[in-house]
Amino acid sequence: MRIQASLEFLVLASVVALLALSVISYYLPIYRSESRIEGIAFAINASANSQAQRPLLRAYPKVELFLNNVSYFGKIGYLQMLVEDCNGYAVLNASSSKLVFLSNLSNLSVDGLGIISLPYFPTAIGLANVRAGYSLHCGNETYSNSTNLSTYVLSTTNSSTPIYARLDSAKEDISYPLANPLPIIYTTQSTRCTLTNFFYQPLPLQDQCGTPDVWGYEQFSIWCYYNVGGTTTTTTCIYPHNTTYATSNITGALPIYSFLLHIYTPFGVLNSSLNTTASAPVYLGLREVGTAHVENVTFFPNTSILESGVVWRNATGFLAKPAAFKAYVDAQRSMYSTLAYYNSTLTYSPNIYQAISDYEDAAKSLLNSSINASCSLVANSVVCGASMPFEYLINVHLHGINLNTSLQYLGSEINIMGSV
Repeated sequence: MRIQASLEFLVLASVVALLALSVISYYLPIYRSESRIEGIAFAINASANSQAQRPLLRAYPKVELFLNNVSYFGKIGYLQMLVEDCNGYAVLNASSSKLVFLSNLSNLSVDGLGIISLPYFPTAIGLANVRAGYSLHCGNETYSNSTNLSTYVLSTTNSSTPIYARLDSAKEDISYPLANPLPIIYTTQSTRCTLTNFFYQPLPLQDQCGTPDVWGYEQFSIWCYYNVGGTTTTTTCIYPHNTTYATSNITGALPIYSFLLHIYTPFGVLNSSLNTTASAPVYLGLREVGTAHVENVTFFPNTSILESGVVWRNATGFLAKPAAFKAYVDAQRSMYSTLAYYNSTLTYSPNIYQAISDYEDAAKSLLNSSINASCSLVANSVVCGASMPFEYLINVHLHGINLNTSLQYLGSEINIMGSV
């Protein structure tokens, strides 16, 4: 019986030992890698005068890089680095033409053991090569190395996930450029017997009136004929004077915008922040993967504002009612053309004073015609909010990502052009 018990104990011990070995063999593959780099595991340093002593073992850092043999398009993957026997910090970096790393570099403090992960998205089917490098700073020692790794990217059902775009946080205004200010004027006049030269010919109008900035006309005068020798007419001078007011008409309309562009793809969200001034980088996570540019904008200016203008008083101004502004501009053109015509003929017509009167009436109406619009004066333009959303034509150029398609969003078109 005692012999039998001993045999049963030995059999039981053998079973336990086999179970222990199977557990160890089950967990060991976790520390294996399809692609890896190993540092020197240890070194023996022994003095020539210490033959009787045991050799001294000094641990060196051990590094392993993990990259799966197979990755899947549309699913996130990881490049990982295992560091052992290091007290300090480690830096891992990677680059690839077909894997988009959300960050190309990561660092980690290491206290004996540490694992660094760099997530990536495959952007094309097929073989993808990765250039991976690391540096270790362990105490006073620094170690670095690099290697080429590879993974094969397979398609998945997720690769058919719809790609779509959104434009968020849009701020859209319309700028209406202004022409240079023209003063609102008033006129005064004076009349005298026409001055003549030695041959009794009338002197030029600017000599009659004392300034070239003048309009005028002549009329027959019996008084000048009898009382002033050599002349039979009077000359009336009409002088323009600037007021403290001026006007600027609107010359056109330009879009002003800023918005966030989001493009949702199977391998992540592409983001770009666009505005009026220039093209903008496109990011996938923290990595820059291309540029976006607004090629064209369709927008709808406010017709009433286009037909209006700004009335200035010194440095401040207001937007005038379109009807009042148009009436003023028409009266101004009529007065200037009428005075110019009779100035060239030096003849009198009641049309002269009718044109001046119409202009003065239109100017008075204009000064009381401001409109309450949600606009502001910025430099030499009027800026107003857009009444309807803009429609954009956006071109997106990607590098390292095999994606070519056209998307629509609320009337906007986004053309994506990419290659690996």
